[in-house]
Amino acid sequence: MVNAGPPDDLGDLTPVLDEVARSRGLTRFEEIGRGGMGVVVKAWDDITARWVAVKIFSRHGVGRDMGLQRFRKEIRLLASIHHPAIISVYYAGKAGDDVAYFVMEYVDGPNLATLISRRQEEGRPFTVDETVTLLRPVAAALDHLHSLTPPVFHRDIKPANIIVRPVRDGVDAGVLTDFGISLSAEDTRVTSEGMVVGTDHYLAPELFSSDPDTGTRPDRASDIYAFAAVVAEMLTLRTVKSTMSEPAWRFARGVPTYRAGDLAPEDAGRVAVVNRAVADALHPDPSRRTRSASAVIDAVDERPGVGE
Repeated sequence: MVNAGPPDDLGDLTPVLDEVARSRGLTRFEEIGRGGMGVVVKAWDDITARWVAVKIFSRHGVGRDMGLQRFRKEIRLLASIHHPAIISVYYAGKAGDDVAYFVMEYVDGPNLATLISRRQEEGRPFTVDETVTLLRPVAAALDHLHSLTPPVFHRDIKPANIIVRPVRDGVDAGVLTDFGISLSAEDTRVTSEGMVVGTDHYLAPELFSSDPDTGTRPDRASDIYAFAAVVAEMLTLRTVKSTMSEPAWRFARGVPTYRAGDLAPEDAGRVAVVNRAVADALHPDPSRRTRSASAVIDAVDERPGVGE
């Protein structure tokens, strides 16, 4: 059974899990995550003999017409996407009148936010090599989304939405998940008027002034900004937002300049390369930003002295 209670508007999860168990043959439920959209539960699939993850949406997320539209969009979107660094969705359903869920691939590993928190406690930033190895698959996944016709924008790239799984010999790789607010270039926004979508610490500057109808829409450039902010956070253990004041973050966004001591000791000689990569990827003008997530990784991974 679930370890802790769900968000208040979801109520008791037992009837939902009973319905999932009855209709899908899932058992051995255990909560593994929660957020504003609902709860994620680990479950055993008796039919396929594998662990799966069940994302149960709160009524706030799917109990109204707008939320149901978002839910149906997410399912259609995820069902059409196939990439080794993107979580696969198996099927979806509803329990009762207004609780929706989908069942997806379970990745046995912590999310990147947890690993960053551990490194902060240790005072040990990720090295450039660690960052590049872990995030290169995520960069490829993000570029894949942007290359689709029409392109798909994730809109909530952040450490909590990157799951880290072991690959081999102690090497970890990231997997992109949580497309609850993804958007196709052909879609209209399904958020309520005036609502900014995304997570503040990773939100591109142009989105703070967005109007749902006429303002800047989340796109490739805003995904790149968020991805680059995650890269910078791994390398320095500080969010980009923490490097400036709240007014500057919202109204006069700049680009941080890091010192050698901000990086892992073995990367002190690469600070100029990191600053150049960060300046390009976090440029306040989206038209001047690095064009792909993989290009961000390549720029960070450049050897000191190359191109200078």
